[in-house]
Amino acid sequence: VAIGLMCGAVLCFALLDASAKWLSGVVDPLQVVFARYAGSMVLEVNGRQARVDHWHPILEIGRAPESGLVVAHALASRRHASIRLDRTQFYLVDHSTNGTFVTRSSGEEIHVVRREIMLEVRGEIRAGFSRGDGDGPCIAFSRDRRSLYRV
Repeated sequence: VAIGLMCGAVLCFALLDASAKWLSGVVDPLQVVFARYAGSMVLEVNGRQARVDHWHPILEIGRAPESGLVVAHALASRRHASIRLDRTQFYLVDHSTNGTFVTRSSGEEIHVVRREIMLEVRGEIRAGFSRGDGDGPCIAFSRDRRSLYRV
């Protein structure tokens, strides 16, 4: 009974928080409720880290200095791609001319051009060039442990 009451209270507070944000015009309340339980994704390039979570649901990647994760490479666009949290899943959305190469943990490489792909637990992202094309900044990504068990 106590566990049921506690779960109900947590859901009630999450809905109240979501409703307050919805009433202020910030976000959709369901997005807040689902994102709260999605955990987070950590991305790292050249010793710099960025996190995508319910507090920061979108991360811009590109050459532009105002990008959340700056990638200094000739084949990267100013606004190359973005990582977005949608409910409990993380998506890479490509906005570039050259595309984005995503290497999954299995070693499979996918060329994403002007579309989106759901990101798995861990892998690598390359802006505009393939793993076999030579050196360049490689963005490593991984979901935190909490988010691995979300359905």
